[in-house]
Amino acid sequence: MEFSYQNFPISLREGFSHLCRYKGWTISDRGVPLSVDVRPGAPLTVTGTAEGLHITAPDRAAFFREIGLGVLQYQQGRTTFTLQETRQFAHAGVMFDHSRNGVLTLERQKELLCVMALMGLDVYYPYMEDVYTLPQEPLFGYMRGRLGADELKELDDFAYALGIEVVPCIQTLAHLNQFLQWDQPAKAYLDLDDILLVGSEKTDALIDSMMQFFSQTLRSRRIHVGMDEAYRLGRGRYADQNGLQKKTDIMRRHLQRVMEKAHEHGLSVMMWDDMFTGSYHPLDGQAVSIPDGAQLVYWDYYHEKPGEYAQNFAFRQKLCSDLVFAGGAWRWEGPAPHHNKTLVTTESALQEAKKAGLREVMVTSWGDDGSECPPDASYLGMQLFAEHTFSPTVSREQLNERLTFCTGLSLSAMLAQQNVTRLPGHEQDTAPYTLYKTLLYQDPLCGLYEEHVRSLKSRYDLSSYYAACAKAIRDEDYQNTSPTLQASAAYYRALCVALSKKWDLGLCLLDAYRAGDREGLAHLLHERLPAAHQAMETLRLCAETMWMQNYKPFGLEVLTLRLAAVSDRLQTAQRRLESYLSGQIDSLPELEEERIRFLPRDEETPNSFGRSYTAARLSW
Repeated sequence: MEFSYQNFPISLREGFSHLCRYKGWTISDRGVPLSVDVRPGAPLTVTGTAEGLHITAPDRAAFFREIGLGVLQYQQGRTTFTLQETRQFAHAGVMFDHSRNGVLTLERQKELLCVMALMGLDVYYPYMEDVYTLPQEPLFGYMRGRLGADELKELDDFAYALGIEVVPCIQTLAHLNQFLQWDQPAKAYLDLDDILLVGSEKTDALIDSMMQFFSQTLRSRRIHVGMDEAYRLGRGRYADQNGLQKKTDIMRRHLQRVMEKAHEHGLSVMMWDDMFTGSYHPLDGQAVSIPDGAQLVYWDYYHEKPGEYAQNFAFRQKLCSDLVFAGGAWRWEGPAPHHNKTLVTTESALQEAKKAGLREVMVTSWGDDGSECPPDASYLGMQLFAEHTFSPTVSREQLNERLTFCTGLSLSAMLAQQNVTRLPGHEQDTAPYTLYKTLLYQDPLCGLYEEHVRSLKSRYDLSSYYAACAKAIRDEDYQNTSPTLQASAAYYRALCVALSKKWDLGLCLLDAYRAGDREGLAHLLHERLPAAHQAMETLRLCAETMWMQNYKPFGLEVLTLRLAAVSDRLQTAQRRLESYLSGQIDSLPELEEERIRFLPRDEETPNSFGRSYTAARLSW
């Protein structure tokens, strides 16, 4: 697309140049004349005429969404049109997790901001537990890819040009396990688990330094202080020093201190709501009042029925008149996303959020358990939140059209990413399901879940199914996408192929060994084990490429460790089996150990590498 400036504000040109680079648009005297009217209260309107493209918008962020709508009309062959939209929410944003080993590079975050701008999302919440720089705390984010002040300022400038507010999303109570793993910080700040020792002068000083850092680094006068899931608050050193006290009383006092520190640096506070509402962990039996000025963020990506959200909105709005809702783009179960859950929970939540009159919503993109899933898996959830922000209802056709325009990837192509997480015939299920992750990481000789695999094998041909999942990740679907999405496609495809080669390998070894089937063992030795090893090596290399397209190198060592461990054990199994078949050893004790079925359902397996890989302890 080629544009020429006709009546185009100088204040928009920097951001528009960012968008042009992302989409490959150009500016020249021969382009479509572009005139823009951005002023408070202006309607969201895009008009195409013989004279060019005209856009009116109430703010900078709305303009960047509307320009995308206009370009899409031109791409579809229409030059005369009028489109109008009405905001359903005043603000809609995305929270991206930088704290589960993967810190997005500055360039990748800029790409993400361009995608957000096209979608119409206007708030970016980088979630940073310890991955930013605190000069007086050298172990804060140490060797974890922490973001420095200069990087954050550059990011903030880039976002500002696109009309996007960058609101730091940090932790001032719990979820600081990586910082508190070091002896010196633990002695100074630890209560127990990953919780700060609240009420101490040292903790107050630490929080003050956090507030000072962000007040001096980012434009936003808002800060998200976290404070969720501190379930054993006040039960460690705090109890030793102060005696047992009600958690809600401790929470209220600590929140008041955090707010005082924030206000001293000109910041207002928002926080996750669960430690006050008790919805996810019963806390003293009831919700309590919170200090004036604290904005609650109700996070919920689990409920699927609209009525459940309606009830929860009504309950929380009694505590906070300016409630924010946080839903989820499900990419935290394992290497592949769970888009079905994203679609169902988001539709129910946002329809009720509109009825409840909420002004602000956000979609969270957590990277639990090592950021195994590519960050662009969140695009579907982001687009769905964006469309609901500007439309009373959202059809699949609308979602597909906008997703394809903003990212280059269609809805059907994105949904194919999740096939590997389902079972044949259950592709539309919304229940969390991580058996595929166990099948990937399970050891070929010491497999813990072989009886689960036996039950699955009696019902499904997963070798063919996973091979079909790999074919569904088609190169042609990704040819007009970014290099990051193309790297993700290669990673998903390699994951499917590895599963097709490996999923029942341990059970085949176990059964052939116990049956004395030396011919079968020889086939496994010379055919299946080498094929599975090669597939795992391909997956490991694709994972490395995917990671380096998105993240700083810190944290890659964890994902590499997991995949390389499985790959190496496949070679160990080859050597062990070769020694047995050649007569060098007379038994394989690993395959003689009786397998215990200790979980009731075939699909119920742990969502972690350690519990899938071994019964031994990985570290002390």
